[in-house]
Amino acid sequence: MEGCIIDDLDGAEDSLKGYRSLTHGDYPDVLKSESLASDVEQILSILDQLTADGVGNERVCITARMKKDLQSYESALKQKNIRCLMLQRDTPDDPSVPGVRLATMHRIKGLEFEVVILAGYEGVNAYADKFSHDEDAGVSQENETAERCLLHVAATRAKRHLFCLMRS
Repeated sequence: MEGCIIDDLDGAEDSLKGYRSLTHGDYPDVLKSESLASDVEQILSILDQLTADGVGNERVCITARMKKDLQSYESALKQKNIRCLMLQRDTPDDPSVPGVRLATMHRIKGLEFEVVILAGYEGVNAYADKFSHDEDAGVSQENETAERCLLHVAATRAKRHLFCLMRS
């Protein structure tokens, strides 16, 4: 969010002045990825390592910008016999249900997981451009700010570790 002006909804700009986080996790692992297949390979490797470290799949959430991308990940993981729970608008996150969680970046808001894997992310500008149907600079800037905020929300759902699989 650095360099981004945020309205505090009271007619002024919001800032981080006086903000102090109560928890601190590891720095995110940013991994380059070229395709869905590359994402899936990396996700499987991450899940294997987490299992070896004693982190169960139900404590991991894979998030993506678009629902169709999540459906592709879910299908690929199920082919590898990985249990999945797709968190949709009306699906609660029940910790007793086994399997890695999958949720859109919008759906993940308000939830927390030990580990979040942000998969297939193309970058703030790519999505802002994709959703800007108007050439007006103000609209483009608003879309970019909205995408930055969405990325921030998704990234901060990780209590301990964040993996970002960035598309190049």
